Amino acid sequence: MHFVKRYKDAGYSFFNTNCAEKKVATKWTEFQHRKPTDREINLWLDSHIQNYAIVCGEISGIIVFDVDPRNDGDPTPFLNRGFYEVRTPSGGYHFYMKYDPLLQSTKHKKQEHKGILKGVDVQSNGALVFAPPTKFKNGGYDLVNDAPLLPIPDDILTQVLEALEPEKEATDYKPFTPRINPEMGRPGDVFNALMSWGDVLIPLGWTRVGYSGDKQFWRRPGKTDGISASTNWNNYDLFFPYTTSIDGLVQHKGYTKFNLYATLQFNGDYKAAARALVLENYKLANKLS
Repeated sequence: MHFVKRYKDAGYSFFNTNCAEKKVATKWTEFQHRKPTDREINLWLDSHIQNYAIVCGEISGIIVFDVDPRNDGDPTPFLNRGFYEVRTPSGGYHFYMKYDPLLQSTKHKKQEHKGILKGVDVQSNGALVFAPPTKFKNGGYDLVNDAPLLPIPDDILTQVLEALEPEKEATDYKPFTPRINPEMGRPGDVFNALMSWGDVLIPLGWTRVGYSGDKQFWRRPGKTDGISASTNWNNYDLFFPYTTSIDGLVQHKGYTKFNLYATLQFNGDYKAAARALVLENYKLANKLS
């Protein structure tokens, strides 16, 4: 009974499955959009079946990494790191973490994931997990580490994003190669060729949080956890924002360095951005002369 109270106090959306087997006899889709009432909870507590499921995603504020060793899932990246952890009857692991809107559920997708997601499902919006005190004939769901929910750590999140490749969802981009002789080009060409992504992003308060080969992951200003963008995916030398929280940025659109500079500094006014670069270069040339 204490688990039911805990789930209610935590603000989770959850329900009694009304089934003694690993099935759901409750019409649960409504709990993706609302939380149970006190009356429903009291009726469930009076039932002889005490099997429960938690609805994952934004409604409950959680994401669960569902590790299945039978399908080569490796719990090592998640173990002994202080995560809220539940063991499943089949010997699997459920690691609960704070919801991150960047990650979608992967449970019913057909593609084979590699890396950290091999044998691991992300349970987020539209997904559920069976939870303690649920018990089936082959065993129960047991809480083995009772801990506060933590944000998804940067190293895990970067590996997950590398496996999911959210940039593939982008439609508005072309692979970009800077001009070979930028000095002969327009201000934007010079900027693209000579500036690094750090030169563009760090002065604006962005933080580099991880690497995967030449690909870099970034966190937007004002955020203390999570990942907001990547640069140089597939060696395209483009910036792909994941976030929707920066005015002017279009999620999953591919930006060159100059496109990004103009968007963030000049509200997308490319002429004004080019004039500013010309003036800046003119002032620099005068200082050097």
